[in-house]
Amino acid sequence: MTDPLEHGLTITINQPWADQVGPAGVDAYVRALVDLAEGYDGEPAGEVEQRLRDRLDTDGVRLADPSYSRVAEQIAVAGNDLCVVGPDGAVLHGRLPHPRPHHSTADPEHPDRPRFS
Repeated sequence: MTDPLEHGLTITINQPWADQVGPAGVDAYVRALVDLAEGYDGEPAGEVEQRLRDRLDTDGVRLADPSYSRVAEQIAVAGNDLCVVGPDGAVLHGRLPHPRPHHSTADPEHPDRPRFS
């Protein structure tokens, strides 16, 4: 569900989890992530994890246990630079740090065609 980038953190919400928690759960998760990232002030990842657990418990949203510590560690590394992407690829918060790659083409001479094709 997460992918730390060189400049910031991009979290992509996967469709099965979004289906499980519903739109209200996704919204609560995004708000919690944004609040934690924007309020991050150098505290240890363990404190960020506990705040994430408390916040999501209050909102009735559950993550897989390893996800709490993984997200907290990544927020501790990335700090305030957060982008959240929905399962459909729409940016729900922030901006993507890198432009999205171009779609490949069937033309074997086209520079966007993958080498492994």
